Amino acid sequence: VGDRITLTATSSPSSADDRGVTFSITSGSSRASIVSQSETSTGGRCTIELESAGSITVRATASDGSGVTATKTVTITEPEILVTSVSISGSSSGEVGGRITLTATTSPSSADNRHVTWSITSGSSRATIVSQTDTTTGGRCVIELESAGSITVRATADDDSGEYASKTITIEDPTNSFTLSFNGNGGSGVPSSQSGTSTSDPYTFTIPATVPTRSGYEFDGWATSSSGSAQYQPGDRITVDPGTTRLYAVWSIIEYTCHLNFSATGASNVP
Repeated sequence: VGDRITLTATSSPSSADDRGVTFSITSGSSRASIVSQSETSTGGRCTIELESAGSITVRATASDGSGVTATKTVTITEPEILVTSVSISGSSSGEVGGRITLTATTSPSSADNRHVTWSITSGSSRATIVSQTDTTTGGRCVIELESAGSITVRATADDDSGEYASKTITIEDPTNSFTLSFNGNGGSGVPSSQSGTSTSDPYTFTIPATVPTRSGYEFDGWATSSSGSAQYQPGDRITVDPGTTRLYAVWSIIEYTCHLNFSATGASNVP
């Protein structure tokens, strides 16, 4: 409805003295109007304005009085309701190796085709659209994030409206967690656990100055296993991998020299 269409008639044979035709609407004339018609060297041409939904029958009749005709049925549909706006919802950031889901919503709700097509218009080397699906209100896509940086994602309406929306996604290196804990290995008074996060790997801690105690033993330092030799001292720096690193106190037993003296006044042969 509202469009104009052009029909062309071709008459035969080519040797006919008058190949012109006259167009008319023989059925459904209330739904359309012939706004112009003209003869051509091979027949004729007409332009029809479509005014309401339904079907019409158009006839081309030879102008030479031969009575030869041809008809064509034209179906007229209501005009398509196009999308007027697109919006995108979902996270604006994520980590390398992760996936995010974006949802597009198109308006108005009465649009004949509310579906969208997704694309990465900037930074396509940093991410991949692994799936996209239509929904009753627009569409949804899942994006795999592959390297740090930013990307621009676009959702474009599938109809002829040309409407689209874009969203910028920031991709960050993953955040690693690091913990340094202490085991007294028989002693007490160990330092509290240390923790930190970083996008880099590895991570460096400074070992606290707190010195544990154990009756009858001297503290030699910290080892990475319960039976290992001392590798670190309080105040040293230690570089660790993501996760939990545990240090064990290393002890050496204190050796005492003891003397036993004998005294016996006026006696002899005293030990």
